[in-house]
Amino acid sequence: MTGEATYRAAYVAAVENADRLAPELSARMSAPQPLVLYPSYVDSPTKVMIMGQETAGLNRSIFARGPSETYDSEVASTRAFDMAEGQQQWSSPFWRAFREVCHLFDVDVPKGAAWSNVVKVQHLCDGKSASFRNFKKDERYLLLQWQKELFDAELAYAAPRKVLLFTGPWYEHATDFLLEGLEWKSVHDLDPRELAVAKCGVRGIDFVRTYHPRYLQQTWRWPLIEAACRYLQQSA
Repeated sequence: MTGEATYRAAYVAAVENADRLAPELSARMSAPQPLVLYPSYVDSPTKVMIMGQETAGLNRSIFARGPSETYDSEVASTRAFDMAEGQQQWSSPFWRAFREVCHLFDVDVPKGAAWSNVVKVQHLCDGKSASFRNFKKDERYLLLQWQKELFDAELAYAAPRKVLLFTGPWYEHATDFLLEGLEWKSVHDLDPRELAVAKCGVRGIDFVRTYHPRYLQQTWRWPLIEAACRYLQQSA
């Protein structure tokens, strides 16, 4: 199978496996966010991927359609979102930071970088999308276990060389679980919560983790975005 076909199979399997979770949990799960890659990323030698925390607005139940139809529908929805172009989110801190990273790496803006999120589903309540944080602690762990193979398949499909995680301390438990075995180190004597780096030898990926852009903006830490990119550019 091609890379996309392999990834699609992993996505479909994840949707199918959702019914193995407790009904009271899976009934509150949105369909997972799919990874969509554009030609300018696929053809780029840089291969930089930017991951946020989670995607707001995933308001369709994971059981709303069959597994294959769910994949096709969510991919179509992600493409229609068009990396926030023409959307109200275009001016948000996250998408401004996303475009800045594209500029710093000299890739097509915004589709020269891959976009994803660490957490793949949202919490549904009365048909409305809410944060992953609304799940109970033990439920969040079960969901991270459930999405682990999908997360790995996504990295294999995108095959990034550099990954910038805009996640912040609250999501460290998620990144530590999903990227098990990485040793995070601080940079330039900064607090590791501000900027931490790790290298995955097996995947050949350099990772940098920092706060979410909204927090970077609120706390006057926006220059950490350039610092993170400079580190990634200099890493072998």
